[in-house]
Amino acid sequence: MGARHAIHNGRATRFWVDWWHEKGPLKDQFPGLFVIATEPLATVATLFRGNQCRLTFRRELCLGERVELANIARLVEVVRLSETQDRISWSLEPNGKFSVRSLYKSLCQGILHKHYGIVWEIKVPLKAWKLLARRGDRQAVELVIGRIRALHASIRDSV
Repeated sequence: MGARHAIHNGRATRFWVDWWHEKGPLKDQFPGLFVIATEPLATVATLFRGNQCRLTFRRELCLGERVELANIARLVEVVRLSETQDRISWSLEPNGKFSVRSLYKSLCQGILHKHYGIVWEIKVPLKAWKLLARRGDRQAVELVIGRIRALHASIRDSV
């Protein structure tokens, strides 16, 4: 929704999850392949070797999935990695910089993105979020959210 990635070296952009293609995250365009991907959180740099994309899956692909993989191959054939860092910009602001105001405005206009829903459900002390945000550790944040989701699910199921 907001953060857009321009791929250069591919180290700061996750192949499936981040919005680097014009139509949105590949996990939303190809959900069937995303759920069976061996490395669903891998960066573009990890999956590209010699400017060729090397995707692996947990099982052999059926005919429909092979067609989807061919579609991905066509999308990524224009990707050429370089040595400069990936550029991340905020699409909801003309200057490309994040603002709470623009995020809040888009949420109020009903453009609720499914990834933001969990943020409002989680009961985590603000200190914990500040610590994770300060570290800039995206994987740690995802791990915490995953564990909290599991905890909430187990509590919900037991009630």
